[in-house]
Amino acid sequence: MPMPRLGLSREAVIEPSLSPNGTSVFYLMPGPGHKTFEVMEDFIGSGPHVAEGSPARHAEQIQAPVLVAHGDLDANVAFPQSRKIALALQGDGRQVEFLQYKGLDHHLDDLAVRTDLLTAVGALPLALTDNMNFGNPEKPEIMGEFVGVIEGMRQACLALDYPVVSGNVSLYNETSGSAILPTPVIGGVGLIADVATAIDLALKRDGDALILIGDTLGHLGASLYLREIETREDGPPPPVNLAAEKCHGDFLRGLIEQRLVAACHDVSDGGLLVAIAEMAMAGSRGVALDPAPSALPRNAWWFGEDQARYLVETDDPDRLLTLAQQAGVPARRIGTVRSDGSAAELTLSGAGAISVTELRAANEAWLPGYMAPG
Repeated sequence: MPMPRLGLSREAVIEPSLSPNGTSVFYLMPGPGHKTFEVMEDFIGSGPHVAEGSPARHAEQIQAPVLVAHGDLDANVAFPQSRKIALALQGDGRQVEFLQYKGLDHHLDDLAVRTDLLTAVGALPLALTDNMNFGNPEKPEIMGEFVGVIEGMRQACLALDYPVVSGNVSLYNETSGSAILPTPVIGGVGLIADVATAIDLALKRDGDALILIGDTLGHLGASLYLREIETREDGPPPPVNLAAEKCHGDFLRGLIEQRLVAACHDVSDGGLLVAIAEMAMAGSRGVALDPAPSALPRNAWWFGEDQARYLVETDDPDRLLTLAQQAGVPARRIGTVRSDGSAAELTLSGAGAISVTELRAANEAWLPGYMAPG
C-alpha cells in the first residue's frame, strides 16, 4: 500500500492525488530559500494559482483517510505546515492522523519510523479489548497497581498503533483481605489479507533452518527457569523495548507475506529452549541445535526471557538473514530441523538429546495427573 506523504510550503503544495486504493497521497513541495523550491518554482511557476492548489484550502474535498508524518528537524518543509493541514482536515471532520517524529529530518530515515508508517496505513493490527482484574481499589497500593497497568498499556498501544475498542474491569478480588496479583488480560484482533499465507508453530521439513529473530541478553529475572529450577522468584521481569517489538513484528509479517516462513513461534515464558520444544512437539520433528554463544552462560541463552524475539523455520536462511541485516533486525541461525516421528529428538551440543515423543508425553500427562483423584 502506498504510504501517504504530505508536506506544505508556506504558500504551495503540489496537487493532491489519490492512490489506487483510495489513500490520500500528497507530493510535497519545499519552502522558499531551498534549491528544490527554486527548481519547482521554475516548473509550476508562482502566484495565486499555486497557493490555490494547497490542500489546506480544499480540506472539504478530501474524502480518503490521511496520514501526516513529519520530522521536527525538517529543513526542507516547514514543520508547522503539516500541523496546518492536519488541523484543516480535522476542522472539516475528515479522518486524519498527525505523527510527529522528534529528532528526524525531512527523510525520516529511521527504521522504526519507516516500519511505524507502513503499519499505520496497513490492515494489521486492528484493535484489542482488555480485561482488568485487581483487588480492592480503595487501598492505595491496589489503585497504584491499577494506574500503573493502564499507563503501561497506554504506552504500548500508542507505540504499536493498537487501539483499545472495548474492555471490562473486575475489582475487589480478594480472599480474607488478600488481593489477587494484578492481572490485566489482553485480547487482540487482526486481519490476514490472504488466509493461504497463515502459518502455525509446527515444524514442517527436514533440513530447514531455525532462525532466531531478536536480541538475546539472557534475562533470567522473574523467569520460569528461576522459579522451577532455582526455586526462586527474584529480580525484575525483562525490560520491554516497544520500538523493537514493532520493528521485529512488522519485519516478520513481511517475511510471512513473502512466503519465506514455514513455521513461527514467539519466544516467551521459559525462553528459547521451551519455544523450540513447543515447535518440535507440534510438528513431531526434532532439531539439531547449534552451540550457545560463548558470551552468555548456557542457562541464560536457553532459558532467558528477553522480549521481542521469534523463532522462524525457513528453507532459505541466506535470503532471510540478508533481509534481516538490511532491515537492521538482529537474526541468527540456531539449528536445523532433523527427523520426524518416533526418531525425532532435540539435540543440544554438549548436552545429549531428548526424545520429542517423551517430551510430549511429559507435557500432556501433567494436567490429567494433577486432576486425578487421590
